[in-house]
Amino acid sequence: MESITSLEQLHHNLTMGPGYEGYTELVKAIDLPRAEYQHLLKWSKAHYQRIRFYDTDCLEALITCWEPGQIGKIHNFEGANGWVKVLEGSLELEHFNLDNSAEKPSLTKTFKTGEIGFLNDGLGFHRFNNPTQERGVALFFYADKIDHWQVYDPNQKKAEKVEAKVDFNLDRISS
Repeated sequence: MESITSLEQLHHNLTMGPGYEGYTELVKAIDLPRAEYQHLLKWSKAHYQRIRFYDTDCLEALITCWEPGQIGKIHNFEGANGWVKVLEGSLELEHFNLDNSAEKPSLTKTFKTGEIGFLNDGLGFHRFNNPTQERGVALFFYADKIDHWQVYDPNQKKAEKVEAKVDFNLDRISS
């Protein structure tokens, strides 16, 4: 697949669907210069930011912005599939086995700039965090749009179904 170097090109490819090679190959082809997505970036000291820039009933795309040390909630997708591509910095993915009270991750994987990962609930609950002293930026794609997910509360030792929210919902991706 030809490199995807603009948001307009990415939007077009997402609209065309997974094609014969699937979304994994599409995510691999993304090679966006920072100038292409810089206007989408939003930062908060309170928590990482989820900015939706593509939204259909069967696929959504988000850019996430992580300050140093920010940690997401332990959650699952209720069966949906997802892909991540780190655009800047590093993000750590932690998987949790709730049978063992989820105090420590059962598996940890670090994704650095340019690396991609496939996400599904086959390994159980998970969360991302930014373990570095630098900001992190990643693209997330979800097949079967995520309206709700299960969020695990380690203090209560239980999971609860909650609405999956975004911090910003952009109607268009152009600058």
